[in-house]
Amino acid sequence: MKSLPIPLIRNLIPSVTLNRINGTHLLKHLENVCEHIALVGRYTKGKSTRRGYISGQVSRQIGRHTGRHSSSHVSSHTSRQLKKVERHKGEGNSTKGTIRRSKLFDQVDEQFDKAVVLLPEFGPSGIIRLLYALQKIKYGKKKRKKNNILKRIEYYLLRDSVNDRVYNFWSHLKINDTILLFRMFIKNNYFEPALLCKLMGEVVYNEDFCISSDVVLFLRSYHIYRCRIKRIKKCKWKEISLSDDCLRKLLHIIVRNKFDHTHKEMCTFFSLFSIYGRILPFPERWEIYSKSIEYVEKTQLGYSPRDIKNFILSLFRINSFLFDGACVPGNDGSLMGVPQMGKKSHVESLSVVNPTLRKLFHLYNKHNTDVRVEDELRILESAVRSHYYHYDSLESILFHIKNNIAQLGLSNGVKFVRLVRKLRNAHSSDAVVHTDACASNTDTKFVRHMLDHILTNCAEVFRT
Repeated sequence: MKSLPIPLIRNLIPSVTLNRINGTHLLKHLENVCEHIALVGRYTKGKSTRRGYISGQVSRQIGRHTGRHSSSHVSSHTSRQLKKVERHKGEGNSTKGTIRRSKLFDQVDEQFDKAVVLLPEFGPSGIIRLLYALQKIKYGKKKRKKNNILKRIEYYLLRDSVNDRVYNFWSHLKINDTILLFRMFIKNNYFEPALLCKLMGEVVYNEDFCISSDVVLFLRSYHIYRCRIKRIKKCKWKEISLSDDCLRKLLHIIVRNKFDHTHKEMCTFFSLFSIYGRILPFPERWEIYSKSIEYVEKTQLGYSPRDIKNFILSLFRINSFLFDGACVPGNDGSLMGVPQMGKKSHVESLSVVNPTLRKLFHLYNKHNTDVRVEDELRILESAVRSHYYHYDSLESILFHIKNNIAQLGLSNGVKFVRLVRKLRNAHSSDAVVHTDACASNTDTKFVRHMLDHILTNCAEVFRT
């Protein structure tokens, strides 16, 4: 599709006609057409020029000429510009305008109405496919149409299917179908509390039948829901949440199954643990952390630079609560091999995470070739906030940001300078506790010199 010209893609009409179609093939055709509409919108986004933009340019040009030329010249100039707009008005329509005028959209709306009537014939997998197709359509100002379809699906799931003596929908619903239904409603931004509570209850009730991939997908969808619901007015939706006991059981399922999932799912699980692991009691928290780190270190070469970046950020979040509530005996043996915490617990707890962090930073700096400066700044900010000042780990990030500081803008540039100053103060003679105890005096002087060099270069950039 990338090799095709944009006007051709914009004017493509699917070969499927939706005027006469039976219920058996309805879902398949709806998926194909909705995928096509989403594909057209993706390839033509930002490529075309709107007519309003051209007309605005014409009016501004006319305004500039008004004070300098006579009325006859202005009228002739205006007529030429308007003819130019009329000549090109059919070429510069946006993608939204093209799709909105198409009869295809009207056919899709009709077939969605037909699909809602045929919900009892679809079963769980069919409803999931219907929600997936609905997600591909961006209704824009017609959100009420989409919400009506979602409400009718909800009414069927919570009321009609319960009273159906021929086909009981919930008795045929499997655990992975339940999780996918929950995810699809979240993806469609439909947060009806009764429906989501019912689906979450089904997942928790059948948690013993979940595999690791199911748990990761469900928790990720749950986290997306928690993030999106906070951006909506509280009066519109009532927020629902999983209990701490349910979250604890779901996290333990993954450890019990010995992380039987893909590398990407492992990265997602570790990020979720860094967010929800705080609710666990310390022994369980330490068990999940130690087993996760052991697995990550064994498989560290299989992760992409983006995954490694997420591991690093997650480790910094975990460090902030890992030893909260730890009861460590004073004798030899610390509980479960955990070092005893002193007064400066944030520094001592970081010493537990340090070896893994250095390995991950080494992999990140070695294999990372395509990176955004904003992402590097986020890593540096998390490191300094967590009192991680190992220069060898942060050197590549520091100089990459310094060389591209113009891309950050003023506010982020000032933030970078403040972070470097904190790093510089940590390597001063009166703050040795924060740095590597094995570093020699010469190494410390070299680090201070390099940080001063970065600060000097940044000051020169701000002056220009």
